[in-house]
Amino acid sequence: MAKIDYTNLISEPRNNVVTLISNSSNVSDPSTNSSAFRKWIYSRDPSIKSTSFTGYPFIVIGPARIDTSGAASLDSSKRVIDWTIDIEIASSDYGYGSSDGKGLEYNDSIANDIIKTLLDVTNRKTLTSQGMSFGKPVVSDVRTESFKQEMTYRRIITLPFDGNWTKTSA
Repeated sequence: MAKIDYTNLISEPRNNVVTLISNSSNVSDPSTNSSAFRKWIYSRDPSIKSTSFTGYPFIVIGPARIDTSGAASLDSSKRVIDWTIDIEIASSDYGYGSSDGKGLEYNDSIANDIIKTLLDVTNRKTLTSQGMSFGKPVVSDVRTESFKQEMTYRRIITLPFDGNWTKTSA
């Protein structure tokens, strides 16, 4: 993780969230065992034109949306910045053996892990120390979609990072 300042306003908020979510002791992939590795966290939907798509479930952590319209210091070197980051969880009922028909169960499990990770006091303090004071997550309803004869489940967790006093110039 890195402290947010004017040199990384766009990239680092997302990178800090990815660091928390990609730690398998925080959020585990329910479709693999702990010794296996597969890419399952992406910056965009991998099921559309991706050569590295390894199947469901997967997580998409989108780029940060930034609002710089907050108050500024007298010399304008610091400003209150708000970020919003969406995390989309996608899962499918299509599976093999005991994994068949577990799309909604996997989606719920991943969402629970993400919320637990983000609400953890230590993780919140870590984000705050990096300039990302965390607000209240908003969890959407689950959307079901039929995709290539496969029932998929999608849920979005919106993470607001509110009122962060950030250095915005040299």
